[in-house]
Amino acid sequence: MNTLFVSMSRYPEGNGADVLRLESIISLFKQNGDNVFVISRGETTNFQIKRNGTHRYISFRSRENSFVRRLCDLLLYTSYLNEFLGKSKTNWDRIVIHGAPNSAIKFLKGFAKKRDIELIYDCVEWYSKEEYKLGRFNYEYIARNHLITKIIDHQFKVISISTYLEKYFKSRGIKTVRIPVILDVENIKYKKRKIENKLVIMYAGNPGGKDALDVMINGFRLLTDSEKEQIEFRIVGVDWNWIKKKYHYSATQIEEMNRYIRVYGRVNRDYVRELMEETDFSILLRPENLRYAKAGFPTKVVESLANGTPVICNLTSDLGMYIKEGYNGKVVAGCDENSLMIVLENVLKVDLGYLFQAQKNARLSAEKYFVLYSFSGQFGKFIN
Repeated sequence: MNTLFVSMSRYPEGNGADVLRLESIISLFKQNGDNVFVISRGETTNFQIKRNGTHRYISFRSRENSFVRRLCDLLLYTSYLNEFLGKSKTNWDRIVIHGAPNSAIKFLKGFAKKRDIELIYDCVEWYSKEEYKLGRFNYEYIARNHLITKIIDHQFKVISISTYLEKYFKSRGIKTVRIPVILDVENIKYKKRKIENKLVIMYAGNPGGKDALDVMINGFRLLTDSEKEQIEFRIVGVDWNWIKKKYHYSATQIEEMNRYIRVYGRVNRDYVRELMEETDFSILLRPENLRYAKAGFPTKVVESLANGTPVICNLTSDLGMYIKEGYNGKVVAGCDENSLMIVLENVLKVDLGYLFQAQKNARLSAEKYFVLYSFSGQFGKFIN
């Protein structure tokens, strides 16, 4: 089978959750024996075909990186796609859409229908209006909602990242399979180092409008002074200026928080791995009642488990299927600072024996639930 992937990610050089997802889904198709070609928006290839391992790719990004040129690339994306497909001598059997403008997806629907090409959409999120300042009037929110409820129809098969999305598409009679975040866990080497006299808890990522970083911070602020001396909350991905502007903390509050909260800003992925070696627990809180938290699946939780780090979290999305209280993490009753404070007080009392076992259990959970071969069988049935 000749399978064309269409993606807006910075493939192949990117290392964010979007690229990790694309790479894992590509691997599933290649395990099925498909010949894969990828269209992406990574570093420019000057619109020439390049090779990445066993498959080829092309980037629809111009060499010039000005704002005007980037805008033109987005506006011309469907034209680029049309030109590429018109010149291609490959008879495509499948087109897998990992991310593209709605106009491009509509074009691909027409192209695939005329040529009897199978269409597959990889659905990893469904936005909530609460994520945006303009709410339901935000363009991005409107476009994604229209895509999922109108554009994606029975012409598609859908790969759903969560049970929530799987149930939604099944309710519309659309064939779907649930594939959560999957990683090449076996090739993720991990080791742990204990920081003496400190319990280290880390949040890594860009919270945007999704992760309740302010709730996490305020949960730590509720601890007593003696408890704060025993703990270090590390925030990686944003700096104090971002936090101050986003959550309106005063200079006095930030000075006080500096005693037990350490902020790193944006760092490279290798340094994040180094910090993870010293991390006793990772942490993530999201509001359980909002659609985006039900529909998505947090990559950072799976990466934490793969690195042998138990997770403090509330049970959004499908996390309740994988995070077990006391075994590979600690469950927060809700997305609020008081519930988090109770859990933090509890983890401050755990001994080293428990901590080391929880770390082993975290890694075992990643090896059991989030490796490629765990889904090869059901995926093969889905696409064949």
